[in-house]
Amino acid sequence: MWRRLAGAQTQFEAWLSFQSATKDGLRPAQAQYRRDTIVPIMNANLALVQSLVDMWAAKTPQEAHRMLSMRDVTVTNQSDKTTQLAKLLTFDEKVKAVFAHGAQ
Repeated sequence: MWRRLAGAQTQFEAWLSFQSATKDGLRPAQAQYRRDTIVPIMNANLALVQSLVDMWAAKTPQEAHRMLSMRDVTVTNQSDKTTQLAKLLTFDEKVKAVFAHGAQ
């Protein structure tokens, strides 16, 4: 449904905006700490906005990777999708490492 309406980059950015960096890695941010502004355009309505939030707000990095890997998530350049998806899986560990390094 939504995957056909928005490309991978848009969905990835939405997912990132719903995350918080913590010592335990990326975790869903509480609503008041999210970094998003979703403005429906054309004939979209607030139900689509809520659908986007429902789809991405609580996803783990592994779940986001699985969803963005699906064939119906379209991109302009397939090699970019492959490269960026591989990086997505390392984000969680990098966030943990940054917090661990900062604590030392």
